[in-house]
Amino acid sequence: MANSMRLPSPSATLQEEEVLISSSDDVQIAGKISNKFSPVAVVISHPYGPLGGSMMNNVVWAMTQHLSRFGFTTLRFNFRGVAPSTGRTSWTGVGEKEDMRAVCEYALTRLESPPQKLLIIGYSYGSVVGSALGGEMPQVHAYAAIAYPFSVACALTLFRQRSYFTLAAKGEKPKLFIMGSRDQFTGMGTFMRKVKLLPSPTEVVAMEGVDHFFFGKEKALCEIVQVWLEKVTGTHDLKAFLTSAAAAAAAAPGPGPGPAAVAIGGEGSSDGGKRGNSQKEKLPEACVDGNQEL
Repeated sequence: MANSMRLPSPSATLQEEEVLISSSDDVQIAGKISNKFSPVAVVISHPYGPLGGSMMNNVVWAMTQHLSRFGFTTLRFNFRGVAPSTGRTSWTGVGEKEDMRAVCEYALTRLESPPQKLLIIGYSYGSVVGSALGGEMPQVHAYAAIAYPFSVACALTLFRQRSYFTLAAKGEKPKLFIMGSRDQFTGMGTFMRKVKLLPSPTEVVAMEGVDHFFFGKEKALCEIVQVWLEKVTGTHDLKAFLTSAAAAAAAAPGPGPGPAAVAIGGEGSSDGGKRGNSQKEKLPEACVDGNQEL
């Protein structure tokens, strides 16, 4: 897919603020947020935790950095059971969907300048959870699923895969489904049969010669998502649109900064200032490990 605009120069650092968010079952979800004044927020979810998935995954990292450059609010996080988040993997995906709901509610309700639009981008297992929540949660404007593991979703959700995809196919929100032609877990035939069941508007992209992990293909993947975001936001100059709106929001009068750490879904929390601090975090060239993340 052709890129319709020139990308900004790469940045060596990504400035984020650590947050701690209360989910169901007294679970605390660790997340990182950037660009808190943007009119568009994007929640990004990671592959299967028990197989090594986390918000440090190469696709999650690349997507966070790319969207942050344009001025999107980005919020990445670790599902329950993936440290430093607490709790245990639910095995059914039910708890993880509640984790993501809590993160989305945080983006919608706890920022000084709440976003006008909320989007979800899920990768691998994160796409199963993210697309289901995207179809279910009215406040989500659009959602993207990268490398949705159709052929193994039954094992990742204890045979509840049909209910997740039914939610993903619910309604008429903008949707983007991306799959590599050499994906190790879902063949292109299965992928195409499944996405044909999705209602419009749905965009489908097959990346030729790309496998499930996207190592070395992160930039091309991000550019595909960027073009889709231009359509979703109705602009061909994302950076100008987002930065001007963010500047206006930051200049508007309003309440002062909130607490250093906040928890939603409960009474609120504080951790002695260990969280809620702004950080500049180096992004590695590639986040490659030996795990087979799903």
